Formats: sequence, structure tokens, C-alpha cells
Amino acid sequence: MVAHHHSLTAAASSTTGAASSTIASLSAAASATTSHGSSTTCPPLRSPVNDAAPIVGSVTFQHLCEYIAAACAAIATILALMLIIRHAMHLSQPREQIKIIRITAIIPVFALFSLGSIFLGTSAVYLTPWMGVCESIALMNFFLLIRAYLYAAHVEDDYVLANPEVMGRKTSEGAVDTVSQDNVTPPKPPPPAWRVRIWVLQYMGVALLCAVLMDITQAIGKYCLNSDSWHFAHFWIGIISSTSIALAVVAVLRYTSLNKQHMTQHKPMIKLLAFKSIVFLNVVQGLIFSYAGNHITPTKKVSYNDLTVGLPALILCIEMIMFSVVFHFVYRTTPYEKLPSRSGYHGGPLGIKAIFQAFNPVLVAADIVRGY
Repeated sequence: MVAHHHSLTAAASSTTGAASSTIASLSAAASATTSHGSSTTCPPLRSPVNDAAPIVGSVTFQHLCEYIAAACAAIATILALMLIIRHAMHLSQPREQIKIIRITAIIPVFALFSLGSIFLGTSAVYLTPWMGVCESIALMNFFLLIRAYLYAAHVEDDYVLANPEVMGRKTSEGAVDTVSQDNVTPPKPPPPAWRVRIWVLQYMGVALLCAVLMDITQAIGKYCLNSDSWHFAHFWIGIISSTSIALAVVAVLRYTSLNKQHMTQHKPMIKLLAFKSIVFLNVVQGLIFSYAGNHITPTKKVSYNDLTVGLPALILCIEMIMFSVVFHFVYRTTPYEKLPSRSGYHGGPLGIKAIFQAFNPVLVAADIVRGY
């Protein structure tokens, strides 16, 4: 149990600060050519102008990053849209597939945000915190997907929580049996769904609040990427954001792990791993480039902004191609394509109705309020 707790904590810590880790790499770019200043004075950001010499002809390293990232973002977006459209056109289980469509949308979102970061340079600090907002929405929809799986398995978790002795025993119809097994130690019951939803909801609210405050404080010179001093908003927003996402991810991990025996055919932990690996890699490379930013020297053809802003964003765009392929296997449409005729699908012509349901803000909010 201790090892299991440690694994959950480690998994959660790998996901904390996805947006702040990206911003950390931007911070390194900003601090390279500025003085340290006092603890209450924030040094100015480095000019976002790329002053590197061309690599070939008139093509600079930044141009090369832009070209490659644009191509990778386009490929990742097309592959993700193919999966989204397949689910939309074979919408036999709307309660589950609508959530899968929303989760898959994080791939083109991250790809386009990364591409925008390359074009914006150090000004990408205004863009990157909104990746955290998108991630919080995707995490909520993953939790709702798990709820949908449990609903389909006839698992009434509120009843199970009130009667933990019945865990692990079901009737032939799939419902939980009310008679406990003798001499059998019941497994630890999962936390109530309403409690997990509150943890994820607080992450959504905190992510939105932090994104707004980050942009405002950056605009008025109170955020200060170049300093970790408590005098600036950078310090406090980072702590609040990291704590919020850790609480939400641990809650979802625990809820999924303790309920996985009811939905083994869906492989929920693999689905969660595929989704959170996007953020994990973003965190790791953000930390690497943030550290390297204090130990590397720009060359004649590669500027500091190229190494600390453009290159990490380019790598993330490339990674989105990999994840778009992985999602086709992890969130495949095969289980939903077994109907004898298209009359059983509910996505409408070309899946337009399903896509509207998936991305309609009113319907998204309604699903979050209902909790399934």
C-alpha cells in the first residue's frame, strides 16, 4: 500500500506545473542578458527579436523551427481530427465517446499553442498559462469518462461506499450483490465521486484564475519571470498552481485505480497514462531547458531565444505526432463500431452533431455540473 501511495504521488508530481515548466524555459531566455537587480526590482525581459545569423541563405534557426513545427502541428492535428471524426461518425455510446473526443482535442491544442510560442518568442508567457486551463478541462473529462465506464458496468459507487463489504462481488446482471463474502477482506473502497469532482473543479478554477493573474501581472510588471522572489507574482502563482494540480491528479489517479476492476476491458490506467504523458514530457523538457538556459551560450547562428523558447516548443510539436498515433490505439473506435447498421449511431451526418455536443460550451458545463 505504501508503494502504491508513492507511485500515485510520483505520478502526480510529474504532472504538476505543466504550464509553469514551459514558462520556466521562457524565464531562462529572459534572464540570460539581464542583470540580477535587487530582490524587489524585476530586470526587464530580453528583446524578443531574433538576432541570429541565417543558417542557409536567408533562413535563420527560428525560421527553421517555425517551418518544422508548423508541419508537425499540422500532421498531429490531422491525425487527432481523424480520430475525433471516427468517434463522431460511430457514436454508439455518447456518454463515453463525447468525453474521448474532448480528451483527444488536447493534442491539436497543445500543438497549436507550441507553434504560437515559437512565433511569439519571449512574449509566449502570455499564451502558455492557458495550456493549463485546457489541461484542466481534459482532466475533468477523463474523470467523467471513468464515471461513464462505471455507469455502464452498473457500479453504483455511492452504495458501495456506504457498504464497503460488498466490494468485489456482483450478481449475474452485473449489479453489486448486497450479501458480503464470508472471511474475505474487502478491498479499500474508492473515494466518493462527488469528492473527486470537487478536487478537479478546484483545479479548473485555479488554472483559469492563475492564467488571468499571470497575464495581468506580467503586463503591469509584477509577475517577473526572471525572479523566484516572493515579492513577485511568479513565486505565488507557481505554488498555487502546482498545489492545485497535484491535488486534482492524485484524486483522479486514486479513484481510477481503486475502480479499475470494474472496467478492465477499457484499460483506464493506460488511457490516463497516455493522456498525462503529454504533460509529463512537457514538464521534463521544460525543466531541462530551464536549467540549460543558465549554462549555454548563444552562437552566431543560434540565438538564446532559439534554444530556450523555440527548441522546446518544436520538440513538443514533434511529440504531438507521436501521441496522436498512440491515441488511435488507446482511445480506438473499434469497440463502438460493431453495430449492424448506421441507424444505431447518434452522431448525425458526418458526425457533425457529435462534434457540436463535444465542443458546445453549454453542454460541456452541463456535463461537469451533472458529474457524468
